[in-house]
Amino acid sequence: MNNKIVVSVFLAGIFICDAFAIPNVADRKQLCESKPLDFVWVEKTLACVPINPCKSSDETILYGYCIPGTVTVESEKNAELATQRYVEKVLNTQISNIKNITSNDDNYLIYLGVRTVDNSYYVFPFYKPFGIPQADNLLAAACWAYGKKYVEQEPQENEYWCRVQNETECTDIADFASLLLGEMISGETENIGATLCRMKRTTTNQKEKK
Repeated sequence: MNNKIVVSVFLAGIFICDAFAIPNVADRKQLCESKPLDFVWVEKTLACVPINPCKSSDETILYGYCIPGTVTVESEKNAELATQRYVEKVLNTQISNIKNITSNDDNYLIYLGVRTVDNSYYVFPFYKPFGIPQADNLLAAACWAYGKKYVEQEPQENEYWCRVQNETECTDIADFASLLLGEMISGETENIGATLCRMKRTTTNQKEKK
């Protein structure tokens, strides 16, 4: 076959392939960013994901970008504080941007969209309180923010438990609980098969629902 014919066929093949090529990363990013109300471009994974992956039926998106373990908070401010602490203590990074992406039909939930300094994106769901806020909701939020499991309230009034690694961690969680609750919470560890942090309220709001 003539060399000119071979080259012509080869170039024609390239043009045909280009016409039907899968969009490259730059193209996908540009398309994703053209729909900021619906999608978010995640630089770390080079993926375009729904702005609220917690509502996705795709398990890869749901488990990859939605943080599980919904807890109840009293306000958006407390949700932001808990989110920031979780990102620092559990994800081991920092927040570069945080945004409330709650829609009008999310009657009992607060969704916070978070971009981190390592170019990741996550959404954190929180429950809004039903009626008068309960103290143990915020104490549970404090445990969650450190990646720890909250233990149900003991029969003794104003005492709560959280699984921890050591006394220092117990003190840190109790201090953070104090910030969320707006009153002093003391913390001390006990070893009962596992290391538990006993958080105790030093004051009681008489108007709070028991």
